[in-house]
Amino acid sequence: MISNISTSEVNRDDKILRIICLFSGLATPIITMSILITHPSVPVSIPICIFFTLLFFSLSILTYISRLVKENAYLILYILSYFSSIAIVYYVSKSHFSYVYILLLTLVIISLVLHVKKVSHFLFYTLGIYILIILSLYFCTFPSKEKVFIAGFFAILFLVVFIYLKLKAGVEKELFEREEHYRNLVEISPQAIFVHENEKIVYVNPAAIKLVAASTAIDLLGKPIADFIHVDYQSKAAKRLEKAIRGARLDYMEMQLIGLDNRIIYTEANIISEKYYGKPVAVSILTDITERKKVEEQIRHMAYYDALTELPNRYSLNESLNRLLNTGQKNEPFGIMFIDLDKFKIINDTLGHKFGDLLLMDAAKRFCKCVRKNDIVFRYGGDEFVVVFKETTPEDSALVAQRIIESFQRSFLINNHEVYTTPSIGISLYPIDGVNADTLIKHADAAMYLAKERGRNNYQFYTANLNEVVSRKMELENGLRRALLNHEFVLHYQPQIELNTGKIVGMEALIRWHHPLLGIIQPSEFIEIAEEIGLIHSIGEWVLRTACRQNKAWHDCGYPDLMMSVNISSVHFQQVNFFETVKGVLDETGLQPHFLEIEITENMISEMIKMKQVVTELKSLGVRLAIDDFGTGYSSLSLLKYLTIDSLKLDSLFIQDIYTNNNAVVLLKYVVEMAHNLNLQIIAEGIEYEQQIKVLKKYNCDLVQGYFFSKPQQADQIELLLKESKYTNGKLPKISQPSLNQQYDS
Repeated sequence: MISNISTSEVNRDDKILRIICLFSGLATPIITMSILITHPSVPVSIPICIFFTLLFFSLSILTYISRLVKENAYLILYILSYFSSIAIVYYVSKSHFSYVYILLLTLVIISLVLHVKKVSHFLFYTLGIYILIILSLYFCTFPSKEKVFIAGFFAILFLVVFIYLKLKAGVEKELFEREEHYRNLVEISPQAIFVHENEKIVYVNPAAIKLVAASTAIDLLGKPIADFIHVDYQSKAAKRLEKAIRGARLDYMEMQLIGLDNRIIYTEANIISEKYYGKPVAVSILTDITERKKVEEQIRHMAYYDALTELPNRYSLNESLNRLLNTGQKNEPFGIMFIDLDKFKIINDTLGHKFGDLLLMDAAKRFCKCVRKNDIVFRYGGDEFVVVFKETTPEDSALVAQRIIESFQRSFLINNHEVYTTPSIGISLYPIDGVNADTLIKHADAAMYLAKERGRNNYQFYTANLNEVVSRKMELENGLRRALLNHEFVLHYQPQIELNTGKIVGMEALIRWHHPLLGIIQPSEFIEIAEEIGLIHSIGEWVLRTACRQNKAWHDCGYPDLMMSVNISSVHFQQVNFFETVKGVLDETGLQPHFLEIEITENMISEMIKMKQVVTELKSLGVRLAIDDFGTGYSSLSLLKYLTIDSLKLDSLFIQDIYTNNNAVVLLKYVVEMAHNLNLQIIAEGIEYEQQIKVLKKYNCDLVQGYFFSKPQQADQIELLLKESKYTNGKLPKISQPSLNQQYDS
């Protein structure tokens, strides 16, 4: 690489060479013609004159286009000067040392002094030229006095020039050493330094070369500095340059450059006015802060964007909403959509957090595809997302919400595993539903909970009475966290009756929550909350242990054949150590495994197949398995052939109108026959009328339960029923038959 000082000297030398070549190219024919006119006897060759004229003009052109000429300008200049001096001495001697030509020779010698770099070079030149002059004088025929005068003149001239050069060399050495010191500081400076004269680069240090991805200084010299400044900063940089030239003191400014590789470079820049080789120039001093802009962009991204989905996060949401509220026109409408993925916690707990993360990423992409161009999707946290509509109407919001719901009708295929989830969506609108960010989010959240209450997979707009719904849910959530410790849960039991004999053969355990302030709360209201907040495992284990202990107590009291059916949440069933939990409870309570029947809902069948090992372990232990709510789920009947189960429980909706609906009867007959062919027991629940019993008997249903026989009751009340059944050969005591229109509490 050419050093920067060498480059500067090359620029100076090729300019001098260019000037001398132009001057010599013009002077050569003029001098030749003057010699021919004034001294016809002097032999002058016209071809030589033409040759030197063309040579000088050619060299002048080559200083623009030839790198070799530029780099060796000083050497060429020195050789030309030397040979020019020899030629002039020759013609001076031929003219018998005419004073005109002596003056011309003197001017040539002085011109050489202007660009000579070393005193040793001048001595070499002087020695050669002086010898030629002495030899020429020796052969001249004019008086000796004049010869001595001429020889003395040139001797004195050379001596004066030598002394001058010696003094100049000393001064230049001191200046050079000082300049070298500062030059070294500039050369090793980590800051990029550009010197530009009339907006064109005349000097760059190595840091500047590296900054803009150049190979050498030659790649940059002579180019406009504006070529490397990003267009967005050119106007600002020009103003600062103008101020710097006027002598103003300026602080650093941030400025973007564009490298030769088209890379954007972030810099802190300052521009000052200086002198360079005696000329006023501007010096741009730049510090590369690209990496720092990236410790900063990354930190900002981490602070305002979700690492998993790459969506803006809650902090970004708050800023966006505050910006809308503060800078938008008064009462300009916008909307908030709060989205929660239904049953996500179950999926996350069952298939693992990594699977859940992949599902969240895919869900985020679907949201982004469904919203409008100017809408923004945020990840609020967990499986919750928020969409901000900058300009919207209730109708527009509803259309977007419906698009989102429809997009989730397609399953998610993750790691070759097909899974479904649905969105529950709540919408609030500004300024109708709130005038600040917190209120709007809170109200959209409340509307989302209403969507969940209404069956999930739908959207709801905020209404004023929703605060009561949210407040109740929060009260239940807070209460659940202490309910187990405070012994607020109780089990109710509903008898299961053998249809042919009317005998009590089993009980189904049903949990109830005795809230200290709200009273009895049904499981349909709190089980889902327990799943969401991770308490279902503790509650499920308590139910299992309490039911098994109670059944063992009844066995010990003289009812040794009673079965106990326990409903298990899908989340609890799919827990890794579920089998160990069941075995531990049976060992602890002393209940024989074949007197325990675990009920799981129909929509869990596909998960049971995937957890075949757990099912196999439970069956090998002797525990019975039943499919609850059969006829209301969405599993294929063909899946039953893969399961080792014992019972199918027909949902009350399946048999509620079998005494009036022929289609219901046909389905009942088909299901009972199918179950019996698979060696499965059929249990019909929700029996309320005698007419239902008659139809069920006709088609050989095995067991029944419902309000027709007994509503779910606490253990002490069930014990009274069991005692009375002893006097009726194990059958329930006769109760009054309800009318077909009678309604019962659930």
